[in-house]
Amino acid sequence: MEATDVKRQVEDNSIWRNSLWINKKEKVYFVPIWRNGNTSFMHLAEDNGFELTRMTQCHLNSYTGFAFIRHPMKRITGQLYRAYENNNSENVMPEMIGGNAWEPSDYKDASLVIKGVEELLEEAKKGNFMDAHMIPQYKFLENYSCKYIIDLDKKSTVSHPFINKVLVDFYSRDSGILIDGVYHHRQQTQDRFIELVSIDEETVKDIYEKDYELYESI
Repeated sequence: MEATDVKRQVEDNSIWRNSLWINKKEKVYFVPIWRNGNTSFMHLAEDNGFELTRMTQCHLNSYTGFAFIRHPMKRITGQLYRAYENNNSENVMPEMIGGNAWEPSDYKDASLVIKGVEELLEEAKKGNFMDAHMIPQYKFLENYSCKYIIDLDKKSTVSHPFINKVLVDFYSRDSGILIDGVYHHRQQTQDRFIELVSIDEETVKDIYEKDYELYESI
């Protein structure tokens, strides 16, 4: 699937299931992991010759794979934020756009946000990930042999010339979203959520133990 079509269907979870960003010419693939730069990568995919494709490892033996991972505590806020809003849209007030400022969204009932996050975490402890954004990072990678596992927050580069070119492009792009010709930073949309939610690291370690092991291995 071409990147332009992916952008149009981005909210259709079925297109992402077992899918990779593939560049057949360069024989390179990128594993998309929710809350690890996946949306940003989607926006540069076309410029770098990637298409979203379903391929198994047996068809990728001649390919070089790479993926972004994050420390679980840096990823969890974005996971909870997206998972909550995906499943509780009736409690979300639309973003307010005024001038060049994109005001954080607010909630009709803040107490429901706290209860919703508690439910997401309690279910995750049982291995029930109520939204795709709650899935551990290692699960996205377990069927692939990626040569390069990159810490997204350190903005590392690698020795592979083409992958390095893609990484430089990725890091150089603005982290904002274009709305009516003005860029607005994504972090602003999470500010209100962050104000409301308290996250216990021991809970995150309990749920994402294997992600901690993965992060410490790179």
